[in-house]
Amino acid sequence: MIGSIIKLDFVTCLDSVTGVPVTRLSDDIGQTYHPYFTMPLVSRDGNELLVGSDRTGSWQLYVMDLKKQQMVQVTDEAGVDPHKSLLDAANHRVFFVSGRAVKSVDLDTLHTREHIAFPFEQTVVGQLSITDDGRYLAFSIREDRQDIIAPGRTEHKANIDTAMRERLYCRPLCKVLRVDTQLGLYQVIWGEREWISHTNISPVDADLVLFCHETSWHLVQRMWTMRISTDEIEPLIQQRYNLDRIGHEFFTATGRVGAQFSTRHSPKVRFYLHGDVFVDADGRNEKRYLYPYAGANHIQLNHSETFGVGDHAQIRLDQPDYRDYIALTQYDEETCRVRVGLLCRHGTSWDGQMTHPHPFFMPDDRHVVFSSQTNGRTNVYMAEANWDKTIKNQ
Repeated sequence: MIGSIIKLDFVTCLDSVTGVPVTRLSDDIGQTYHPYFTMPLVSRDGNELLVGSDRTGSWQLYVMDLKKQQMVQVTDEAGVDPHKSLLDAANHRVFFVSGRAVKSVDLDTLHTREHIAFPFEQTVVGQLSITDDGRYLAFSIREDRQDIIAPGRTEHKANIDTAMRERLYCRPLCKVLRVDTQLGLYQVIWGEREWISHTNISPVDADLVLFCHETSWHLVQRMWTMRISTDEIEPLIQQRYNLDRIGHEFFTATGRVGAQFSTRHSPKVRFYLHGDVFVDADGRNEKRYLYPYAGANHIQLNHSETFGVGDHAQIRLDQPDYRDYIALTQYDEETCRVRVGLLCRHGTSWDGQMTHPHPFFMPDDRHVVFSSQTNGRTNVYMAEANWDKTIKNQ
């Protein structure tokens, strides 16, 4: 029930490869993971962390107190999707999706408020994003087509890829909305028959929204920006169809856009160049950095934008288990190369979004948080982000 306090007992061990301290924060009861890594999930002082858990038999949201080693249940209702929730640090509240409604819970009073609900049963609400001041939310809604052969996720990767392609070719009606949480007003700022997801509002500019056309990245012009006040919509970083792929886009702390990319010279060969790209939201000052091998997947930058973190770490050509490690990354301005440091093992199963590590930096830039199913159940972990202790790419 809301307000229930769960005592935790953090367990710290040294990584067997690097010796970096890694702490299991959750208690291995049920499945516990952190929501999507591009959203704000931590209080500004770094003491509170938002997580989701099914420990009660249904998915609910909890806020961890890292000093007291405990967490408080903040939702208690059907239909909560932890993957789509975030922590509004400026106003000490959590926003979440429950069924077809967007709600918030005040962390001081634990009072829940509904901001907007959609009456149509075939409406799927996407991931939420928020400005730094907590005033504006942005997200997409999607028509849930009933004529898709392979809905949702299935065990075989080939079936997952087929479902994604089919949803793309069904051209579901999608809309992008911005909600003024202070005035209780909402705007539909864009709509089209394309599969829209990964909507991000700039943390520093409430007039600017980034969204993507979803599916396999090489089949679409992935990233788009929307200037709300002027109805300007532009592709961000032009792609060559079936030759370039870009995705896992995010806003940096200063409002720049980061993403992963891969390229090839012909559809008959594999993607062979992998890198990270950073660009101003208006398309200027684009900078690309190439990896020596495979890229460090699900990249996020720290708050000072001096290091990145990802959940693949290939530091040598002959390394078949590179997907099992958290990586720190450095970006060389002169050579436009990425230097990769293997930080620690996560060893997850990669069995669905809940088990993806999706690492991100804490506000102090000295620790990273990630999820992993390495011990059978999904738990949340925190590792010391020590570049000097990483094993560097060779």
